[in-house]
Amino acid sequence: MSKFSDNKQVAACEEKQAGAQDVLLRDMQRVSQQKKESTTVSRRGFLAGAALFGASMTGLAFSGCDGGAARSTVASETPGAAGQLGELTAGANSAAQISETLNADIVVIGSGSTGTAAAVRAAELGAKVILVEKSSESAYGGSSNLTSGLFGLGTSVQKELGIIPPSEQEYFKKSMEYHHGSFNANLFRHFMSNSAQTIEWYRSLGVEFAGIVLDVFHIYKTESGETREALQYLKMKAEEFGVQFEFETTVTEIRLEKDKVSGVIARRDNDDIIAIDAPVVIIGTGGFAANAEMLEEFTQYNYKMFTDVGYPGRNGDGIAMGRALGANLHHPGALNTGSLVVNGAANFVGGMGGGLPVTRPEVIIVNQDGKRFMNEGFGADQSYSLNPVSLQAKVFSILDQAQIDNLINNGYVNWDQSIIKYPDLQEKINEAVDNKDAEAWVADSIEDLAAKIGIEANELQKTFDTYNLYVSSGNDLDFLKNSELLRPIKTAPYYAFGLSEGLMNTVGGLQVDERIRVIDVDGKPIPGLYAGGSDAGGLYGFNYDIDTLPGSMQGWCSTSGRLAAEDAVENYLLSAAKK
Repeated sequence: MSKFSDNKQVAACEEKQAGAQDVLLRDMQRVSQQKKESTTVSRRGFLAGAALFGASMTGLAFSGCDGGAARSTVASETPGAAGQLGELTAGANSAAQISETLNADIVVIGSGSTGTAAAVRAAELGAKVILVEKSSESAYGGSSNLTSGLFGLGTSVQKELGIIPPSEQEYFKKSMEYHHGSFNANLFRHFMSNSAQTIEWYRSLGVEFAGIVLDVFHIYKTESGETREALQYLKMKAEEFGVQFEFETTVTEIRLEKDKVSGVIARRDNDDIIAIDAPVVIIGTGGFAANAEMLEEFTQYNYKMFTDVGYPGRNGDGIAMGRALGANLHHPGALNTGSLVVNGAANFVGGMGGGLPVTRPEVIIVNQDGKRFMNEGFGADQSYSLNPVSLQAKVFSILDQAQIDNLINNGYVNWDQSIIKYPDLQEKINEAVDNKDAEAWVADSIEDLAAKIGIEANELQKTFDTYNLYVSSGNDLDFLKNSELLRPIKTAPYYAFGLSEGLMNTVGGLQVDERIRVIDVDGKPIPGLYAGGSDAGGLYGFNYDIDTLPGSMQGWCSTSGRLAAEDAVENYLLSAAKK
């Protein structure tokens, strides 16, 4: 029996739950058989010295067998109708369509770093957890798979490596200045003081770290070098703790009964409608980077200027459902943008989003008029490029053969101080030029290049001549680019690439407090509802601060997921069970 069970309802629930669990078990066995190709995880390097951080217990769900006259909301699969965070309608008729009812203490929506941390920690503390993921099992982890580590301050890893990072006070001051006080200061403090505990908890589970860059960015140690492997390992731990998974299943409703969370309604890809009765829901759906309407509603930007470089499916479902329950928002338009990417060939070279070599600070970047409009060396904080780029109708990077050869032979210093070389860069560029869908061109003269990209030749030549004068003098009079980044552009052939802003993820959303509880428009927590990661606003102001707090988004994802699970189990469920 779960330590969270309502004793008045146990007898009735057990009978109903037994049948539901039998159906679930058969379904899980079928899913497992169909998807074996994506579930193998190497344990080498993870299991040595693993220690369990808490007790693992099993139990029945703390929830009513019948939601009764419950209030519920529906969010469409692609929310974002004009003026709203989704097409929201009453869910009164959904009960008649339900083909199966499951029970849990906690429902976690999403399998990224937030959802994974929440599911593992809650199950480790004894809760019965069902994790619902709209994508297939092969996509487990979502866009978190594209990262390499997470933020941590005051960790044992730092001590072992002899790294003395800046103090929490210093980071707080830097972030306060960066965001002009527009973040949630109390939430920020709480995250900072709990980030180390997340690292220690991961280590206790057997997760290892290969090292640290920029003082606080902890890099996962995996055999493949990919974060995906770490998340697959954590998924395995979740299974060991008894977490049940519903893949290819989209949550469409979060239900309330007497103004408290009572569960969710979800639709499987085969169109079966299921209900999961649970007093706690933790939202971790990854924000809304893939939702053009929602992004344009909450920012001043045209979605066409972006290339989404994350996993598909981040449509803002969690934020839409939270808002439908009366949740307040905190800077929902805050974005995490990365490097500029080549249109039509986003992954042709250069890591996440592609385009990194041909958008290096040494190139020149011009607009539709052939004019420079920004300092191409916009610094370590790539978010800075968003504002000037958003003011242009078209954006192009231009470089010459000498710069291409230098990238092939000498490479450049990456953000983690490693040297990145591209021995096959010329081949990749030639492929992009030959690809009719890619915006990549080559010409033997500036005049011919201008004609190919639709720019007036005299204006582009003028820009080149002026820039080369600045190179010779070592002084960029227009945009003050560092003299070390000034390189002549004189060696034919010349290359041009049409660019868009790489959109990694959104970083604002539902307002949450220090306990990661979702806050309503009256400033009160919605009982049983939590949100973390890209679905929760508060850690940032108007954009991600990669230069100020490197790795903080992934640190926030894991830490907010963990904290939500701990509060749900230790404060909410246990408190309810004692009444």
